[in-house]
Amino acid sequence: DTQKQILAFSEMEEKYSLQALEFEKSRIGLSSVKHQHLVASIGKTAIVDVDFEFSIWSPLALIKISPEKAYSKFVYYVFISDEMQEQIDLESSESTQKNIGMGKISALKIQVPPIDEQQRIADYLDTEAAKIDALIGEIDNQVNLLKTYRKSLINEVITGKIEV
Repeated sequence: DTQKQILAFSEMEEKYSLQALEFEKSRIGLSSVKHQHLVASIGKTAIVDVDFEFSIWSPLALIKISPEKAYSKFVYYVFISDEMQEQIDLESSESTQKNIGMGKISALKIQVPPIDEQQRIADYLDTEAAKIDALIGEIDNQVNLLKTYRKSLINEVITGKIEV
């Protein structure tokens, strides 16, 4: 089955910490971005794909991944996976707000297949997520049309345009 081949890691390597993937934490303030990077807070992850300096707020982490070690879009999907979210949750501390320190972020473990497989997996997930997003958009549109119809129906009955 082609789909299973895409998702199966043929040469699964051991779980690595982000440090082994040449994780680099950025200093807070201006960061010069030369490659794609992940920006994450507890439960929130994004890829930053810009080539200019920018500032990040101190509770955020900018994770620079060596492109020779990992495909950034694959690492993005790892970070939004349930397994990684559980790891982050276990490593985070909580007072008034959840927090995870940079030292604990660099120690998070991820499984790293070869780069070409990482890219195939990320491409597959991009394609499937786009299909799902399109369906969600269609359903949202239908819900909005039904809400409009409902509002119109109520208005027409209340104003006597439709007799009951």
